[in-house]
Amino acid sequence: MPPASPAARRRVVVRFKPDVNLPYNATAVEKLLDQAGHDWSEISNPHPGTRFGLLFPRIDPVRLKSYEQLTPAVGHRPFRFTSYFVVDCPPNVSADDVVERLDAWQSVEKVYVQPGAAPPPSSVLATNDLLSHLQGYLDCAPDGVGARWVWNNTPANGTGVGLVDLEQGWELNHEELASAAIPPPIYGLNYLHHNHGLKVLGVVRASDNDRGIVGIAPRCGVRVVSPWTCRSTPCPDHTDPCEHDYNVAEAIVEAVHASHRGDVLLLEAQTGMLGSSCYAVEPWLPVEVEDVVRDAIILAVTNQIVVVEAAANGNVDLDAFTRGTDRILDPTPCNDAFCDSGAILVGAAKTAALTAEEKLRSRLGTSNYGNRVDCFAWGRGVQTTLQFPGSTALNEYGDLFAETSSAAAIVAGAAVLLQSWRDTIGEPRYTPARLRELFRDPTLNTASHSASDRIGVMPNLKAIIESELAALAMVHHLPRRYQGDAARLLHDRNGTPILEPLREHLAKLDPAERDLAVALAALDLADQAQRKSIAKRLRKAARRILKDARKKPKHGR
Repeated sequence: MPPASPAARRRVVVRFKPDVNLPYNATAVEKLLDQAGHDWSEISNPHPGTRFGLLFPRIDPVRLKSYEQLTPAVGHRPFRFTSYFVVDCPPNVSADDVVERLDAWQSVEKVYVQPGAAPPPSSVLATNDLLSHLQGYLDCAPDGVGARWVWNNTPANGTGVGLVDLEQGWELNHEELASAAIPPPIYGLNYLHHNHGLKVLGVVRASDNDRGIVGIAPRCGVRVVSPWTCRSTPCPDHTDPCEHDYNVAEAIVEAVHASHRGDVLLLEAQTGMLGSSCYAVEPWLPVEVEDVVRDAIILAVTNQIVVVEAAANGNVDLDAFTRGTDRILDPTPCNDAFCDSGAILVGAAKTAALTAEEKLRSRLGTSNYGNRVDCFAWGRGVQTTLQFPGSTALNEYGDLFAETSSAAAIVAGAAVLLQSWRDTIGEPRYTPARLRELFRDPTLNTASHSASDRIGVMPNLKAIIESELAALAMVHHLPRRYQGDAARLLHDRNGTPILEPLREHLAKLDPAERDLAVALAALDLADQAQRKSIAKRLRKAARRILKDARKKPKHGR
């Protein structure tokens, strides 16, 4: 990593209240000065060189406005990306003082100092560590996610499904990636940590050829996006990250624009606390802790893009983590500070015991944990493409990929492969919510060593597909126009199959109780149905059942 400047620039992120009507262009500064008057001078006068600007300067404002017309999910505020601005603070300007002054403005809803760039959520393990077998993460449960079983039993291989990998850099000419013809970044620079991006893409997309390894979804389409951009053109010092902008939210929004319904967006990034340079410092945290990044993730999920996010490598209990006094990552009911981004948050587990005391599939010591973490995968000994230090060779491999970076890459590959399977059987791709439910279902997937790990479960593609096929078989005799509703109604709101358990339960009840249970179930399903005709029939059936249950039995019955 290039050295940081001794005195780092800071960026203060500002979100104005909904009633503040600023144009999202260069004239916003002038209008702000008109509205704020002496308030802005109280910031700019003691802090010369401080500049007010757009947080999303490279995205068409018309497109940003279009996102604000989307209907937010329940519990989420409307999208207001054009309410986000930044104050660039030159070296030796106190960003904390700027935040304090802006926070006093009546028009400001939220203001904070952006922590800056963080290294990708990964580390390289020593070559003499005892690592697992070559690509064991492809094996069936409980060892891996079951990609080999999918290849051997279905036509799925990733064809037609898109993956966007968000991180800081890549080596795209490796022999396993060259045939994929991955284009330049959708947004940002192919800038730092190229070996990290190479490892990630190897896990997901390494070609199915006669060399090296094979990716989990070797035929998927791949695009890349980076949070790094030049601060000015031409760039005066292309080697110094502190003279560049690092904007994860803008990169996500651009990735959304380049993706299609059911595609997968992999966030190979983490953030941290404010440091003394342009870089964030430990403890490392998932990127959704930053408000504007979480909003961008919610935008992706609203557009039916599956977001897979590394939980980060800070050894942090996310349930207890606080921003101010708010537990923003604790999904406990009645915690109003929590806002669910909809991303699949991935922790990391040990996949080979290095000592007699270590337990297989126990939480890797660096992985964050908590009830917000949906699932886990291999956090050690992941065989993939790479370049050894000092090498420029394009045909090297190793099992040195680790932590939540490797785990998130594996889960993203599993998500792409599962969406590909849906394509091959002619069914709609999973929504982000449904796929997350499947990946964190403890009845289908592989548990970690202990419930105290709090890293969720490891996806088991074989069990998921077999369970889904059984559910589909129950509805395929129906007219096609009813199949989508029927398939969805066979599961409860948590994604758990309910038809067979319901049949078993009803068989044990006496007739009066059974009638009441069936009527109540019909009313509940009517509330979930998307087609009005289905809901109407269910409610009519419920009324008939309840009416018949109140009648006295006829003589002789």
